Amino acid sequence: MNKLLTTSQKGVTLIETLLVMALMSTLLIILATIFTASIDVQQSSGSYSATVISGRFIGAKLNYDIAHAASIISPAPGGTSSPTMVVATNSTSYLYGLSGNNLTQTIDAKPYLLNSDDVTVSGLSFKSYDVGNGKPFIIYTFTVTSIEKTHGSPVTQTFTDTAGTR
Repeated sequence: MNKLLTTSQKGVTLIETLLVMALMSTLLIILATIFTASIDVQQSSGSYSATVISGRFIGAKLNYDIAHAASIISPAPGGTSSPTMVVATNSTSYLYGLSGNNLTQTIDAKPYLLNSDDVTVSGLSFKSYDVGNGKPFIIYTFTVTSIEKTHGSPVTQTFTDTAGTR
């Protein structure tokens, strides 16, 4: 018998090797695409969260301090707009305003940062009104912008609310 015809060949052909390499390359490209998309979603959600959390915290802080204030010193009632606000309790005055791109609360000449390091605050505006019942209220507006950019632009949200003294 012919020995060449009866022995089986061991190993892979060039076509089989190229086929496996093509399948593995396709799988790696798909996994890389999924990975980069998940990183992009994570960055987007992080920027959005930082913006919303800072905005809500600032709004809650302003609402609380205005509600517990004995008086609103500035801005004067009448609907005039001011970039700063001063409220007073029985023993302490609180000054709110922008310092660069940060919202600060100044107590006894010591500033406290109200926004996180992940965002900037702009467009701060306070308007004071008094309807004659001795309980003035403030309408405030501010814009929070994320530092991190998603899809080439930062996440921006504008917050507006009304708070009054008790």
